[in-house]
Amino acid sequence: LQCTLISLTIGEDPCGIKLGIVNDEILTNTLAVTEETECASNSSLSREFLNILHSKGLTLVDYQTLEAAHGGARKNEVWGVAYFNRNYSSSVYERLNKGPKALDSAINSSEVLVWLDMSSQVMGKIMKQRIEETAVELFVRVIRRCNFSTIPPGSLAKEQAVFGTLNLSFRQFMTPANAVLFTFYLPMMFTLGAMLMEKTSGLFERSVVAGLTLLEMAIGHVILQIAILIIQLVCMLIVLYCIFENTIVGSSIPWCILFLLFVGVCGMFYGLVVAALCDSFTTASCLAIGSYFPLFILSGAIWPLEGMYPSLRVISTFLPVTSSIEAYRSISVRSWSLANPAVYVSVISLTAWTLFFGVLTVVLVKWKTPKN
Repeated sequence: LQCTLISLTIGEDPCGIKLGIVNDEILTNTLAVTEETECASNSSLSREFLNILHSKGLTLVDYQTLEAAHGGARKNEVWGVAYFNRNYSSSVYERLNKGPKALDSAINSSEVLVWLDMSSQVMGKIMKQRIEETAVELFVRVIRRCNFSTIPPGSLAKEQAVFGTLNLSFRQFMTPANAVLFTFYLPMMFTLGAMLMEKTSGLFERSVVAGLTLLEMAIGHVILQIAILIIQLVCMLIVLYCIFENTIVGSSIPWCILFLLFVGVCGMFYGLVVAALCDSFTTASCLAIGSYFPLFILSGAIWPLEGMYPSLRVISTFLPVTSSIEAYRSISVRSWSLANPAVYVSVISLTAWTLFFGVLTVVLVKWKTPKN
């Protein structure tokens, strides 16, 4: 359920974003999609520009004046305003024909003036990206259609991505982090609940009196929780990669499952620590939830570690889930094996944390177990 909700609500590019249009070049007020214009100085490139914007999922709202458009933006009716001069098309053709010899007036008139509502960084950046892509696409169309062979090629050319895709969505970026965090915290909560139920009901003490050792009880819990973990992993991977089709390299699927099992076992032992330390569900819930948010924020799940404050970045590298997220991303997207340092260092970290949690659990249980 959590994987489904996150995949449905977070990370996809917004659609239907409203953009106010003031087009002095078009006398009519309609913004309907039309056929591509011909190569002629009197053709409406502004309409073609708007057609491309419309195809990118923007909702175009027509205004008669800039004052009305800016008023609509201030009233949150639109997320931005784009303005076309009355001689936009002829200025574009003059700029393409004459190049550096074009008049300043033509250069100024060939520009699309844009005002964006940047109160929302995500919406503002998406609008800016789509408008810039539209401008580039329009100029490429005109250059090819009109055979402007003297126009120099661009200085940058986008080739295929080394890993992943060029159009990677934020949801796909967060998928490895979601997989690791769910695999770490759900076994922790299951183990915590089972152990506290035994403690509060007195079953733990009766088991000790009956002759069961701490090792035997721990092994029983670990076997049960691993079985639950496997079911959880199967359901989670089906939702993330089969239903929502997030990026994963086919050859790395066995390594992904094995690595997530490591993460789940580490979370399981963390649950044993919390259960051994706390005597009530209230205290345990506060500790579990209180530790979740710092680990989540410092893990690089919602923002790259390179954007973190340097001292916090150092601290985050020693946490159990931070290196696990990067390692799982490397396995699932880059198809790296355990021989890669980014992966085996994370495995070593998970092993160390699991052993630390196990030893700490034994110490806490012995310390809190009443002596006869």
